[in-house]
Amino acid sequence: MSKNWSEQQKAIFGEFKTGRSNVVVRARAGTGKTTTILEAISYAPEERILLAAFNKKIAEELKTKLTNGKAEAKTLHSVGFALVVRNWRGVKLDDKRGGKLARVAADACARTLASNALAPDAAVNLVAKLAAKGKNALPFPSLNGMVDLAYHFDLTPEEALEDAGWTVDIVASAAIKAMELATKFDGTLDFDDMVYVPVANKWVRGVYDLVVIDEAQDMNASQLLLAQGVCKKGGRVVVVGDDRQAIYGFRGADAGSLDRLKAELNAVELGLTITYRCPKAVVALAQELVPDYLAAPTAPEGEISTIDFSKLHENAVVGDFVLSRKNAPLARVCLRLLRNGIRARIEGRDIGATWSRSFAT
Repeated sequence: MSKNWSEQQKAIFGEFKTGRSNVVVRARAGTGKTTTILEAISYAPEERILLAAFNKKIAEELKTKLTNGKAEAKTLHSVGFALVVRNWRGVKLDDKRGGKLARVAADACARTLASNALAPDAAVNLVAKLAAKGKNALPFPSLNGMVDLAYHFDLTPEEALEDAGWTVDIVASAAIKAMELATKFDGTLDFDDMVYVPVANKWVRGVYDLVVIDEAQDMNASQLLLAQGVCKKGGRVVVVGDDRQAIYGFRGADAGSLDRLKAELNAVELGLTITYRCPKAVVALAQELVPDYLAAPTAPEGEISTIDFSKLHENAVVGDFVLSRKNAPLARVCLRLLRNGIRARIEGRDIGATWSRSFAT
């Protein structure tokens, strides 16, 4: 593919090479996004470039593929952690920090409900979970905002807890207090704090001339603020992602980040919508939901047919793949195939061996 770049890819390369604007690249599934962005960065003239990766594994892989010696691939957690240790010397990781601070914050709220009272564990757990969501999705919280967050993530008190005075407003207030405590030095730091603390404490400064945010649809609000903040004044931000593949909302990811950042950054939008993964028939079906999705000219025609579940074992053969959005339905499929003498397994699980032991007698 690298020898036959599409017009869309050439447009992206040109923007990286000579453009002066911030950019949003809306890249659909199977469109060669990673290959395109790595090639595009090779054209960038900036002196210092950050490719912000979604997780450590991806960052390590991207490091081996970058050809521009001025570019580095990092997770935003590693960028944030570097800012923290610069300000908090000797800080150590403690994955229980959030729970400990939630206990302190919740107990303080409990004393406003009854003198010398301690918060029940159920309240502390709610406060800890809501504070974690706030660190990701609402780094500069308001009470109303935290209450909305509590309802959105179903982190509201049960009836018995509410009857004891722990209303959603009290839980939200305690969560905000826990977030405030997290910004104070106590010698420890947890995973969420790596990004949240430098953002909340306003330690973020421009370091890079060009910041490329990969998988932006999976980044949360604090990560996006950090990524924008480490870009120098007058530098460029390139946001890459697919709003149709936003699946990390449960972790506070900003599913609307592409459109919001396009407006905030006054960015130029470029598309990467030609898939090299799917046959034309599949793309035609996908276009009912994603109209801008296009099949590569060289893609095979492909075929789509509908099979009733009861007839699956009559059509499936060894070498076929069955895909599912969730794991549970796959167990049913796998067991049906096994019962009909067709070898099958669920990727990552030896359900066949388990089934054989269970039904051997």
